[in-house]
Amino acid sequence: MLKQVLVGLTVAFGMLPLHAGADAIEHGATVRIRSNSIESGWHTGRIMRDSRHCSMVQLDRPTEHGYTLLALMVVDALQLGQTGQWTAINAKLAIASEPAHCLVEGSD
Repeated sequence: MLKQVLVGLTVAFGMLPLHAGADAIEHGATVRIRSNSIESGWHTGRIMRDSRHCSMVQLDRPTEHGYTLLALMVVDALQLGQTGQWTAINAKLAIASEPAHCLVEGSD
């Protein structure tokens, strides 16, 4: 039953891959984030994977200090953009689904 529910959610959301943790986010997904590493407020962008397969957020606009790319591990709040609305995603679980080498400080 649980497997059917997870598969149903995967199909419904269309953004969560079957092979990874339940909170992994697909490459190219539209997101908005908050992070204590940059100025306050929501910042929109897309999930990208670097050459080491670590999730990064490619921001739509540079931050005040010129950042355009942030490692997922510095995200404090995460929302997935779907059909004109934002759906909250547990940032801690999404980060925990990353490969271990992506969770090392300075991996960005």
